[in-house]
Amino acid sequence: MDPLNWSYVKVLACHLLQIPAPTSDEMFYRLHGRIITRAQLVGVVASMQHKTDRTEYLLDDGTGEVCFVDWQTDAPPCQLGDLVHVFGRLKPSWERRVELHATKVVVAVDPNAEMLHWAQAQLLYQHVYNQPAPYVEAPLPTPRETTLEALCRHAFLGLPLPVEAPDVDDALPVAIVKHLAQDNAPSSIRFRDAVADVVVVPDMGASTRLGRFRKAFALLRRLGALYLQGSSTSSTLLA
Repeated sequence: MDPLNWSYVKVLACHLLQIPAPTSDEMFYRLHGRIITRAQLVGVVASMQHKTDRTEYLLDDGTGEVCFVDWQTDAPPCQLGDLVHVFGRLKPSWERRVELHATKVVVAVDPNAEMLHWAQAQLLYQHVYNQPAPYVEAPLPTPRETTLEALCRHAFLGLPLPVEAPDVDDALPVAIVKHLAQDNAPSSIRFRDAVADVVVVPDMGASTRLGRFRKAFALLRRLGALYLQGSSTSSTLLA
């Protein structure tokens, strides 16, 4: 992910005013092709207009004027003529012009704050923002094939079945696959016949045998080793 995407990007008003509005196919602004969603500006409050649910300000930093909106209605964060440092989210106005929805407004005490912001914003604009995004490709995790998945793959491809001992939870599905993959085994088997014929070690009681077989058949169908044939009472090994 581009680090600019969710950062408060230091810019000047002229930088924001030259950014085209997002198209109908895209929700975000792009600065030199890089997506930005937040920005910070330093300038003088040139005008303010109180609304029912918000206050709209016009910030002038000497390079242009950008509107920023404060949604706090209890106490205004700044007054007309204040030098302010504004952090906000980039949104299109009803006129399709860029504006900031303020998340933080700080009245600057140091009169040099504006010049410092100018210098930093220009430096970043020339040497960082116009560079390709430094994407970092994370290595893809290597999937680990379970004993049951390996057994189903070998059965499907007609390969010799692996002799690796299965996990305890996979003992029943493994026994079903091995039973169906025998040379003299029929290509299909009824569920009730499997419950009666498949030998499972260790053996299980009759009360739990049916439920365990249902779960095993469902698991094998999800893995693609079995599929229903004609009705819900018969399943077939795909190998």
